[in-house]
This record gives sequence, C-alpha cells and structure tokens, in this order.
Amino acid sequence: MSRLFDRKAMGVRKRDPEYRPILSLTPEERAALNERLDGAPYNVETLHLRLLEDPSKKEYLRAITSSILSAEFAGLDAFGRFLVEWQPLDIPWELTMSVSRQMWDETRHTALNLQLLEHMGGELGVYPDTLASGAPPPGMEVPEPNVDEPAMQLSTINVGLEGFALSLFERTRELAEKVGEPLMEHCHDYNMADEVLHVAHGDWWVAKLTEGDPDKERAARKGQQQFEEIFRVFQESGL
Repeated sequence: MSRLFDRKAMGVRKRDPEYRPILSLTPEERAALNERLDGAPYNVETLHLRLLEDPSKKEYLRAITSSILSAEFAGLDAFGRFLVEWQPLDIPWELTMSVSRQMWDETRHTALNLQLLEHMGGELGVYPDTLASGAPPPGMEVPEPNVDEPAMQLSTINVGLEGFALSLFERTRELAEKVGEPLMEHCHDYNMADEVLHVAHGDWWVAKLTEGDPDKERAARKGQQQFEEIFRVFQESGL
C-alpha cells in the first residue's frame, strides 16, 4: 500500500459546505454582509466593541463565532497537512506525536465552535471564511510555505498564529462574561488553555529543530514576524 503522503499530499482543501474566502466575495455579497452586520466590518475586534455597546445584538455573536470557527477549520487543515507532508522528512517521532495531539485539539475546537454557533441560531457557511486561502490584500506579497522546513512552519503557525488565537480566546472569554453568554465563556476557557500549550510547544520545537544552527533559527523567527505582520494587515483591513 502506498504511503499517505504519496496519495494525499497537497490535495485541495475541502469542506461541506465549501470554503468561501472573504476575499472572493462579489460586491453584492459584500453589501449583503455589511447590511447583515448593520455596517460593521466583518472583523472580530470591531464586532467585540459593537457587542459591548449593544449586547442584545445576537447577530454579532454569530459573526464572531463564525469567524473563529473558520480559523479552527484552517488550523485543523494545517496540522493534518503537517502530519502528511512531513512524513518524508527526518523529524523526531515525538514531533509527529505532538502534532497529532494538536490536530486532535483543533478537531475539538472546531466541534465546540460549530455547536456553539448552532446553539446561537447560526449555521456554517452563512458567513465567509477568514482563513480559507484567497488572494492577499493589494500590494501585499505572501511567501510560499516551505513544507521542507518544519521549524519555519511551526514558528509561523504554532507561535505566530496560535499566539494570536491565545489572545483572541482570552478576550472573547472576557467578552462573553460581560454580555452574559456563559456557554461561549466556557468554550473559550477550554480553547484558551489549549493555545497556551500550542504556543509553548511551538517555541520548544523551533529551538530544538534549529539547535546549533543560529541562522536557521533566525530565519524561522523572521518568518514568524513576517506572518504576524501579514495577519495584522488582514485583521485591520476590514475586508
């Protein structure tokens, strides 16, 4: 039997309903999204502020949860791909086990947020996906991922993206407490606890995989910084 890597590596990302990247929306779809949110951009930070101003606006809750759920699907996809794409590389078996556990965590986060969205009267696919590929903002070049460099991928995803998720989950937990959403608060308390470990694992493995090679470590850390800057532009763009 052929290896999973040979049969599945770099396949097309799939989901039911299909991914709908926010950057692929037509002008008409953008106008409908804007109307649904009473003029607020589909941006978690702004939606947090709007919800604090008007806790009765349940649509903001559904939009926030949809955005986070989209990111969880992206995380589940990313770590599943790491398990497959790193098979031909000479990596420690402990790293494979660590990534397997993190994939399970992302699966749980996805299930929690999906059920939370349904509890709020929402449905997967109503809102566009925030991290499901698509073109970068105008003028921004996104470097191609290097599947042959686990240290670089761990630095950008485990430390960069998961570090952002840790902060987001903490703020969302606090928001849910303030607006009287105990189930949302409970879910993100669990999610936040996982992200603490994900960031720590990423830091440890980047150091381990680049041990004795300061140039490689600097490149991995630089990749993290570039990723965080790109992600910041996405978050502030209001797209």
